[in-house]
Amino acid sequence: MKYLFIVLFIILVNPKIFGQNESDNVELNKINGKYQVIYKGESYGVDDNIIIVKPHKGVELSSYDFKIINKNKRGYYDIEIPSGNDLDEYFQKLKDMGIFQSVEFSTIGKFTTCTPNDDYFDDQWYLSYINIQEIWDLNVTGDPSVVIGVIDSSLDWEHEDIGLGTDSYQNIYLNPGEDAWSDPNDPTTGNGIDDDNNGKIDDWKGWHFKLNNNDVRTTYDHGTTVSGIISAKTNNDTGISGVGGGFGNSGLKILFCGVQNTSTGGVYSLGVDDAIDYAVEMGVKVIQMSFSIPYAGYIDEAIEDALDAGVFVVCASGNDGSSVGFPAYLSGVLSVGNLDSNYERYYDSNYGNNLDVVAPGVGIKTTTLNDGYTTSGGTSIAAPQVSAIAGLLYSLNPNLTIEEVEYAIESTAQKVGNYSYSFSSEHPNGTWNRYVGHGLVDASAAVESIISIDGSDYLCSSTSDEYQLMNIPDGCTIEWNCSSNISRTSTQGSNPCVFSNNTTYPAEGWIEATISTTCGSLIVHRDIYLNPPLYQDTELVMYLGTNIVEPYGSGVWGLEPNSNYNLRLNYTPSVGCSITDIDFNLPSNFYVYSNPLYYVSFRTPATEGIYSYSVDVTGCCGTKLGYLNGFIQVGNMYSMTFSPNPSSEETIVTIEAEDNKLDENQEWELEVYDLNQSLKSKKEKIKGKEQKISVSGWEKGIYLVRARIKDQVVYGKLVVK
Repeated sequence: MKYLFIVLFIILVNPKIFGQNESDNVELNKINGKYQVIYKGESYGVDDNIIIVKPHKGVELSSYDFKIINKNKRGYYDIEIPSGNDLDEYFQKLKDMGIFQSVEFSTIGKFTTCTPNDDYFDDQWYLSYINIQEIWDLNVTGDPSVVIGVIDSSLDWEHEDIGLGTDSYQNIYLNPGEDAWSDPNDPTTGNGIDDDNNGKIDDWKGWHFKLNNNDVRTTYDHGTTVSGIISAKTNNDTGISGVGGGFGNSGLKILFCGVQNTSTGGVYSLGVDDAIDYAVEMGVKVIQMSFSIPYAGYIDEAIEDALDAGVFVVCASGNDGSSVGFPAYLSGVLSVGNLDSNYERYYDSNYGNNLDVVAPGVGIKTTTLNDGYTTSGGTSIAAPQVSAIAGLLYSLNPNLTIEEVEYAIESTAQKVGNYSYSFSSEHPNGTWNRYVGHGLVDASAAVESIISIDGSDYLCSSTSDEYQLMNIPDGCTIEWNCSSNISRTSTQGSNPCVFSNNTTYPAEGWIEATISTTCGSLIVHRDIYLNPPLYQDTELVMYLGTNIVEPYGSGVWGLEPNSNYNLRLNYTPSVGCSITDIDFNLPSNFYVYSNPLYYVSFRTPATEGIYSYSVDVTGCCGTKLGYLNGFIQVGNMYSMTFSPNPSSEETIVTIEAEDNKLDENQEWELEVYDLNQSLKSKKEKIKGKEQKISVSGWEKGIYLVRARIKDQVVYGKLVVK
């Protein structure tokens, strides 16, 4: 959940801060029939149903005809204005009564945000659609160490809102391997030496791969419009606000690679692969391409190499209203379509199975040549918004993988428009639609998805553990909070922070961290399990070879003497709570020949009898002794016969003791199951050796008969014909 600082002017209800005289500076005005208050030249809304008062000491408001809504501990009362009364008139009436220390309005304050002062910010409607300002308010504005490789037509590096201009900084990447030009805007003033030995002389500000020189400026503005979307200087009191253009300082850096055929204005495909290789070698985190060209294997392989190198590749889907073009449709490339202000796919935006996300692409204010600004559109303008968001993610954590960045962008996309989104195995990062992909990119949600609290999922009784906020922006303060069954033991604001468990019983708790700047805040939440059980849905399974031996009742097996078996523990672990050790405690005359963690292989003794066993389990919060226990019957000390067998009407079950000493008064019970383990018949408290069973109407087949005498189990098979 996101929170921005509220500057509600509580001076109106808290004289501790400003006192009565300051409250008198709040003026009530009626504008267009509605009351507003004016304070220090700013107008604020006012609640015309409530007035807040504090009576003089000794005054009992209960003796007056006031409708009191609330009273706080400092003696302030919220009084409802009676129906039909004017706010101003009733306010003056209360003041004139002379029984109140203070009479004040209930006002409606404003949220404070860091709004850029750029000239055309109000014209950039698309920025609110991708929710960029919420993360600007958290100081996520673009780290200048993150470089975006823009492969496009040309770049006006002298533009006031991208290059030096009148500012003391620029958002153009300067190759540290090359000596600076003596004139920063004249590519001919380099030293004429390939200082970094990359085969390109004086490539201080990028390279033009069609002209094969260090001047990426031409008379075409496409690359300048794309670059401005990514990193026009934000909050520099000039032009537009770039998505990742910093905030009065350097933002994401642009490494420009020119690939324009200057004679035709088109893309010079032979230069694209070299430009990709160059961008990768220069250490870019993102490659941005806003063009479609015919398939070329050399470009395909260059992109594959870039992806293998961990570079995130973004490409416009194309503008001919058909399927996604090349290279956008390649696996691993994030393809971007075009959305209008009504949250609908623009009619010519390419779509289909290879579309990943969409961004606004109609009527987009951006930079153009000669310090100019223009309104442009198309998937070419949508794609750089996504490239910039990827750059902001890398600004928080440059070690993110391609898959992590892709997941953050796709899984948080807004499900806009009248589209039906569904799950697809080809698009695993959430629901998807062929016209808008995973939806409209959400810069705020994508960034917030990688800000998390790292630490254990559980805390055992009387234990402590560190929890650390991950991927937090620079310059933020931290305030920790936790549920009542957890205690913070570290200094408030520290990161990492230590928390301890206050309870001795299984429970659920939580930890929260509020990260704040002067412009906004974000609450990060983490659920914690306290004293979790070691396991859930636990089951012990006995095997003879690959066949399961069915127990009689709970945990009682009838096993053959001098035979090999496996006893296995199947379980569902509690969240974050793994089993570290299992002890199968078998009788000493059972020969154990294999004992991995989750099962034991053993041989039964030759001596028949009833033997007890137990299983001790050690896990995250200690040991459960004897939680799983039972009996193993070795050998069959009784025998079972049927007469007749097979039978179609009834049969007599006879139990015989091997020593012929069956106690006639010994009670026993009998159960009959079909092969699906469905109970067909059950008899309890049988005395004597025999019990008659009716099988009339039963389906033909084999039935399993079990008899329990004391702690011993006897098995037999009955055939119904």
